[in-house]
Amino acid sequence: MKDVDILFPEDYSIAAMQLLLEKFLDNEFYISVKHDFQLCRAYKIGRRTYIYNVDLLHPTKGKIEKIDFVQIMDLDVTLDGDQS
Repeated sequence: MKDVDILFPEDYSIAAMQLLLEKFLDNEFYISVKHDFQLCRAYKIGRRTYIYNVDLLHPTKGKIEKIDFVQIMDLDVTLDGDQS
């Protein structure tokens, strides 16, 4: 297994996805800095630690309706310190 893909149903609400993503983040999953649709988790197997990726996917009807997972996660981070 190299990664896990989670495909949300097309009718899944933003609020439902937010709740699920918060549960992942509260349980040792981390937001990938490389991909804004990906979570990561470290697992120790034997003497080594491996990073596994969880790709968050949502069916789209074109780019206009694309789900931006970063916007639905409360990252509590800003570039300039201003959250407005």
